[in-house]
Amino acid sequence: MKLTSREALLRLIENKDDGVAIVALWEENRVVINAAIRKWLGGKGYQAARYNVLRRITQSAKYFIAEMEDPSEWVARTADLECRGLRLGIEWASARNN
Repeated sequence: MKLTSREALLRLIENKDDGVAIVALWEENRVVINAAIRKWLGGKGYQAARYNVLRRITQSAKYFIAEMEDPSEWVARTADLECRGLRLGIEWASARNN
């Protein structure tokens, strides 16, 4: 059974570790998630970034409001915000170590 993004997000609200929902969310939204990673984090550490971003999106699913939001737009917006947050964290750590 293939889940839609909406179904996956609703399942993740109940259980952020739902493997089926995580895979479905990735499969439905890999293009926008990868675009956000490239935009904010570039090519270095791409695999690690993908895991971290997807994990952060699944943990943020509790903020998805099914009655008001389009799931694809929500994932794109959340991926962008999470990648930006990772980038700022990297820059802050780098500046602190210099």
